[in-house]
Amino acid sequence: MSLDFINAGLVLSSITTLLFIVPILDSIERKVKAAIHSRIGPPILQTWYDIRKLFAKKLSVIPNPFHVVFFLFLYMMLSIMSITYFITAVLVPMWNSIMVLIILITILQTTFIVLPFVTSNPFAIIGATREVLLVLVNEIVFFIAMALLIFFSGETYLSSLPYIHPTPAYLILAAILFIVGYVSCGRQPFDIAEAEPEIASGILVELTGPLLGVFVYANLVRRALFKLIPVYVLIAPFTGSNMYALITSLIILPILWVIYAGLAALFGRSRVDIAPVSLLKLYSILFSITIILYLVFK
Repeated sequence: MSLDFINAGLVLSSITTLLFIVPILDSIERKVKAAIHSRIGPPILQTWYDIRKLFAKKLSVIPNPFHVVFFLFLYMMLSIMSITYFITAVLVPMWNSIMVLIILITILQTTFIVLPFVTSNPFAIIGATREVLLVLVNEIVFFIAMALLIFFSGETYLSSLPYIHPTPAYLILAAILFIVGYVSCGRQPFDIAEAEPEIASGILVELTGPLLGVFVYANLVRRALFKLIPVYVLIAPFTGSNMYALITSLIILPILWVIYAGLAALFGRSRVDIAPVSLLKLYSILFSITIILYLVFK
């Protein structure tokens, strides 16, 4: 059996499995949070049940329906496309540019932010405005971290990362990507889009029924992507094989999901004027350490 056939099968099975299990991982997260708060929590298929119920509901009338539906399905398409590209880029040599992944994620994040503004709902816009601050900080940091990753490793391909030497500077960059991923998932204390009771649901306030179901599913896929990237970057140099690195990343994904769920349950929500500034300070310190380590150990 040829290696290309094995890689194609692994890519297809990985993408199919991920797209199915992300709602299950969300249910497990809800279960973990419930256990921390001394509750029983939902069954592990609860998120799938919720999505199914949403798609079974009648589609409600919303402001600017064409724009909302367009950006909503664009968001879902980009979420699936980005995680598909990432998995494919790890194994297929012709599709593995880190820069293409950066561009896809930038467009994905932009769509995520634009969607609430086209609903014309003032509460959704307030929530989105708060989300913009975090996304701008995180997107810039993500771009810088990936650029430094290319510079430090000398590689522009995801599939080449298992064959590089993991320097201390490289490991700090991986840690930065873990923080970026956590913040991008919108977990506490960084869920400031819903920072006040009067704008509960934040950017989702105008979405109901099937539209909300599409958003919920696409958002879960996006969360999975922001977990897979740092895991792969961290463990790839220690595996010596892009296939082993991908398989190990997929195995670690549910574990990281549970860890993030536990952390989110322990934190309180931050303020909109504090969270971005605190993140900038933290990222500045970590980037400074990264550059110093690179200069010392290069």
